[in-house]
Amino acid sequence: MVWLVLSTLIIEWDISFLLLRPWSLPGESLGFLWAPYTTYLSV
Repeated sequence: MVWLVLSTLIIEWDISFLLLRPWSLPGESLGFLWAPYTTYLSV
């Protein structure tokens, strides 16, 4: 059950990155919530 809750939270965080673009990109108003994605975006 813990695995289901944890994976659901991670998936929701990932989906929200896509749905909230361009506000979720680095330097935008919500970009700080997805700081680990900065490396991913620079590749």
